Amino acid sequence: MWGVWIGDGPMRKQLLDRVAKRGLTDRFRLLGHRDDVLELLPAFDVFALASRYEGLPCALVEAMNAGVPAVATAVNAVPDLVTAGETGLLVPPGNAQLLGGAINYLLDEPTQAERMAENGRRQLSDRFSPHALGAVLDDTYRGRYPWM
Repeated sequence: MWGVWIGDGPMRKQLLDRVAKRGLTDRFRLLGHRDDVLELLPAFDVFALASRYEGLPCALVEAMNAGVPAVATAVNAVPDLVTAGETGLLVPPGNAQLLGGAINYLLDEPTQAERMAENGRRQLSDRFSPHALGAVLDDTYRGRYPWM
């Protein structure tokens, strides 16, 4: 099994040092910034988002839309996207053991992972379609707030 991280930042060296310290260099790839993430996502078995804070995480939306089963920390707006056990798995922030267990569960239970991925993709297409978002924008401009 490989760990693949897409993205970059000021903690890159620390991350790579930790990978080396744990002897995982041959099983880990840090791809850095990529402009072709949408093309890469379908190759993933599981998408994990281990944030301690998130608004509405675009990376999670993209992974779910690509049909990748997701594990994410239950912070801020993440539970608005991931319904535990239905469209993915949620874990508390800062608990690497539970995060790893959830990832392993999806890897070990491909039927469940596929079901959650499909539910997530369907939910996104319903809630975030151009028509649905246009209706919300129209309601907002007209002073109607259906979510309140």
